[in-house]
Amino acid sequence: MTPPLDGRVAVVTGALGRLGPVWCEALLDAGATVVGLDRAGAPRSEAYASLQRRVGSRLRLMEADVLDRASLLAVRERCEEEPGPATVLVNNAGVDQPPDAGSGRARIDDLPVDQFRRMVEVNLLGTFQMTQVFGGRMAERGQGAIIN
Repeated sequence: MTPPLDGRVAVVTGALGRLGPVWCEALLDAGATVVGLDRAGAPRSEAYASLQRRVGSRLRLMEADVLDRASLLAVRERCEEEPGPATVLVNNAGVDQPPDAGSGRARIDDLPVDQFRRMVEVNLLGTFQMTQVFGGRMAERGQGAIIN
């Protein structure tokens, strides 16, 4: 039986974070070639590195910042050249207060406005820009799926 995403290209933002490798693995298991996006200098998690060793060239990492439209346009062009146009987009990049942050977590009434502003920029504006840049091409082709 052919995997459901065989021959398809999926893009996952925040690929090096906690949930990025989970999304990447699920898409790879479904037969997709996956392009993981993350910021330049973002630390590569062991989960991502392990997955990369296991699947080789079916998982590629490209540097892009969801808040930098020029970097998104550039990576979309690179992706369309090789491995091909994205038909799946997972908007996974996000900023939050992880449950295990301990004393680094702030109560809502103590959350600094600059920290909240960063969350809104990455989580909302970043998702919006990715949807514009990659989703626009999906709409032009009349196919694709976006997971937020």
